[in-house]
Amino acid sequence: MNGNAILMSLWRKTSKYRFILVMSAVAVIALKLPLQIYMTLGRYQHIGIALFLFGMGYVMQLIWSWRIYTKWARISNCATCVFFCSVGMFFYANSWLDTSIAEPTEERMMLRSIFLGIYLFLAVIVAAIWLTWIHEDGKAVPVKVSEHEQNEDARK
Repeated sequence: MNGNAILMSLWRKTSKYRFILVMSAVAVIALKLPLQIYMTLGRYQHIGIALFLFGMGYVMQLIWSWRIYTKWARISNCATCVFFCSVGMFFYANSWLDTSIAEPTEERMMLRSIFLGIYLFLAVIVAAIWLTWIHEDGKAVPVKVSEHEQNEDARK
C-alpha cells in the first residue's frame, strides 16, 4: 500500500469520529492554554470549559452522522454529549468547587459529594449504553465465509 492509500483508508475509517477527534484536540488546547491570563477562572472552571468543548464534539458528530448511525449509536453519542456538556457546565458555573477560591463550608462539601455520586452514577449509565451499542453492533456483523467454504458450496 502506498501512502495515499493508507491515508484514504484512515480517512474513511474515521468518518464516524472526526468531529469528536477535532473537538478533543480543541479541548486539550483549551486545557493547556493559560485562560486565566485573559479572564478570571478557577481550576475547575478551566476544566469545565475543556469538558464542555469535548462534549460538543459529540453533539457535532451526532448531527453530522445522524443518518448513518444506528439507534444505539445515536443514543450513546447523545448520552455522552449530555454527560460531558453537563459536567462541563456544572464545573464552570460552580466556582466554589475549588476550595482555594471559595471558603469550604459543610453544606458545600456535602453538595460536592452528592454531585460526585450523581455524576459517577451517570457515568456508569453512559458506559452501559456504550456496551449495549457494542453488543448490538457485534450481533449485526455479517459472518465472513471463507473461500474454502464457498468452493465447497459451489461444488454441491
